[in-house]
Formats: sequence, C-alpha cells, structure tokens
Amino acid sequence: MSQIQDLRRAVLAALVADPQVSTGHIRVTTEAGVVTLAGFVANCAQRDAACRTAGRVRGVKDVINSVLIAVPSRGEEAQALR
Repeated sequence: MSQIQDLRRAVLAALVADPQVSTGHIRVTTEAGVVTLAGFVANCAQRDAACRTAGRVRGVKDVINSVLIAVPSRGEEAQALR
C-alpha cells in the first residue's frame, strides 16, 4: 500500500474516531503530506474539529479545509420548527 493511501486511511480513521466530527459527507485526499478535506458538515464546530483532527495525524504536513457548512432545505427547517 502506498504512503498516500496509508495517510488517507489514517486521517479517515481519526475523523471517524472523533465524536465531534460527522464524517458521512467528508472526503479526504492527500498529496505529499498535504490533506484536503472537502464536503459538508452541519456546523462550524464540526468543520473546525475535522481540520484539527486531521492535522494531528502523524505524517500530515498541512490541512486544506474546503469543508462547507450545509444549509438545511426548507423541508428540514420546517421539521426542526415542529
């Protein structure tokens, strides 16, 4: 297995293990020790936690956090108000 795949798997494992991070919609790519996170989370706290967690993984030199905050659809907003 390549070092790139090893690092990607290590970052994914760290994200899954972090209870502050919802990983269902986060994609991880790596190149030369630089990790890019992309996708969607529910709030800023999850976005920041994902970046911190990825940055703590051994071998990560930098994290590019391209994760966006998901905006609920009208139907989800209506359900939340009930």
